[in-house]
Amino acid sequence: MGLTAVELITCAPVNTTAARAKDGAGKYGAGTDVNGWCPARLEVAQAHMEARPRDLNVCGHTGDPRTLDKLVDGTNATVDDRHMWLIPFTPHGDHTMTIDVGADNIQYAGIKVWNYNKSIDDSHRGVRHVTIEVDGKPVYARSGWDGKSRSRASASRCIELRKAHGNVDYDYGQTIWFGNQPEATNAAMPRFKTSYVRPCANQDYETPVLPKGHVFKFSLNATWGDP
Repeated sequence: MGLTAVELITCAPVNTTAARAKDGAGKYGAGTDVNGWCPARLEVAQAHMEARPRDLNVCGHTGDPRTLDKLVDGTNATVDDRHMWLIPFTPHGDHTMTIDVGADNIQYAGIKVWNYNKSIDDSHRGVRHVTIEVDGKPVYARSGWDGKSRSRASASRCIELRKAHGNVDYDYGQTIWFGNQPEATNAAMPRFKTSYVRPCANQDYETPVLPKGHVFKFSLNATWGDP
């Protein structure tokens, strides 16, 4: 089981010059102020990180480059597994990653994760269910659990990470906001609340079971110009 990269997103005041200078301000906030704060990427060093298991080299392998420091080496959207992290996976086992930034006065807005993306087949090694805690307290509640999964990750505070697609046609990073993603507002304009009441309708047919999934595959077999 593995990941490609992880970035912590902080909540910096908009009047902080350093926050504007960070590349994360443009990446997460599109260069604009959002509700009085500006999302910025927090620099995380290898010394701040620990994992259990740490990497594949703990189970008899030697020299495997997919070590923990690759999560913060700056190469995020890639198919080169030399910039990825991989650990042995044990069903129902304990797999944890800890980041200790050494400060307790930082406000965190979220986290951005790039799942394991070596190839289309190897992307199945990516993490699917994860829980995130800050000082032992969960910071995100997963919704949409179908109540049927028997895995340890089926608790209500779990998050489901998207499976990587095995190429780098676009930046496939997934941003997880710890709260509601802020929306730009105009203080000079009054704010109104609107509500919609769904009308009652007689449902005299059986509701179809809709498909669920992450990856859509379209096979294009012919054009209108073919004979």
